[in-house]
Amino acid sequence: MHNKEEITKRVINVFANSFNMDESKVKISDTKKDIELWDSIGHLHLIMNIELEFEIRLSVDEINGINSVENCIKIINKSLDGN
Repeated sequence: MHNKEEITKRVINVFANSFNMDESKVKISDTKKDIELWDSIGHLHLIMNIELEFEIRLSVDEINGINSVENCIKIINKSLDGN
């Protein structure tokens, strides 16, 4: 089992780096509508950074399911737990 608090911090860091934001501006509730640079190219950049940070491969369904910071955290936790 992974430390969910640590994963949340790492996800926020990835979002901040991917979208050129200050970490303090990234909220768990943020969606694509809330983050200016989160367009189709930004999404690909985010996915690449997530896969590198967590050393995982996301499925197409998982990639398409990442539409908020919260969903991203859930998908990563599930992937790291092997479910």
